[in-house]
Amino acid sequence: METVWSTAFLYLFTFLSSIITFYFAERNENRKARCFILLCISIMIPTIIAALRADTVGADTAGYGTLGFKYLMSYRSLDDVFNNSEWLFYTIGYAITRVTDNVGWWLGIIEFLVICPFTIGAWKLRKRLPATFLIALFYFKFYNYSLCIMRQSISCSLLFLAIVLYHEKKYFKMVILALASVSVHSSGLAILLVVIAVEIYLYISAKKNKKKKNRSIIFPVAVIVSYFCFISLVNLFVSKGIIPQIYIERFLPEISGNGGGMSNVLIFESIYRMIYLGMIYLIRDTKTSEELSDMINLSIIGNMVYIVFGIGFGTGTIYRLTETFDFCNLVAISLFAQTRCIRVGHKNVQRGLIMLLAILYWAIVYMIFPGGIGFQTEIFKFR
Repeated sequence: METVWSTAFLYLFTFLSSIITFYFAERNENRKARCFILLCISIMIPTIIAALRADTVGADTAGYGTLGFKYLMSYRSLDDVFNNSEWLFYTIGYAITRVTDNVGWWLGIIEFLVICPFTIGAWKLRKRLPATFLIALFYFKFYNYSLCIMRQSISCSLLFLAIVLYHEKKYFKMVILALASVSVHSSGLAILLVVIAVEIYLYISAKKNKKKKNRSIIFPVAVIVSYFCFISLVNLFVSKGIIPQIYIERFLPEISGNGGGMSNVLIFESIYRMIYLGMIYLIRDTKTSEELSDMINLSIIGNMVYIVFGIGFGTGTIYRLTETFDFCNLVAISLFAQTRCIRVGHKNVQRGLIMLLAILYWAIVYMIFPGGIGFQTEIFKFR
């Protein structure tokens, strides 16, 4: 697999196989054993492909993947692991090194920890939105991303499932997953605080019997304030040693004075996010969007932060800070897909157009212009 076309075919075959298997799991949800097996197959197909990839597939694979695995093999005890603020991620890796020296297992388990929580979350939301459609969006938006940005992808996936469990009122499991999210990637702490703030705000608003459509009015204004509060939090965490200084330099260059210029990918991404905001506006008063109002509002926050500060400061790596919110984007887009908001014939035509946009996004960002943000997934090589 050494050309873009053959690589694209491999990815598309992997995505389609997993999506179809998930679809049949939905169709067989009353047959629990068959449904469980199909879900496992759906998760394992992309997991195995990730496990078999070479170090050159994904910019961080050689670092957090191969090199990190070698470091973990040299650790003599768990004491070495617990000295790290992101101890859970390295504890899992340490446990794997006690069993095998094959880094493929490490890469596979990392991808499993990304795909499995999201798949469970999508499955739990299947009564409220088209879950198979949500899974398809996930692969085209995040699979290639997760091959590079591994730790943060796990953290975001765990936090996404925690939000879903909040809706099921499974608070103990929710807290465990939220804490696990932070223990995998320390930057998740600031994101978690934003999520908590949104949940508290919506809870208080509900107690006061305010209409949900009025709640979203405050967010375009609150986003600006939230961002500067977020910056202050990040600076505080850095000063306390909770988050390494490198996060300021790499992901918030407008603070450190290392801001870069605009890129084609940044402009392209911002245009897509404006489309997302338009979709959210059209579904703002639907029943399901009100039930999932926290995810809708988190989606608004993430998109506005990216557009305002990505374009305003030319911060291409702002997507690293909005990834969790982007998971909520997928929920908002799926809700739009099942709502007849625009007159384009049958609802499947509307879904087809949205999926076409998702495929176009994947092709441009990960296949055609991957160098713009350095994912290095356009040429797939097996280990």
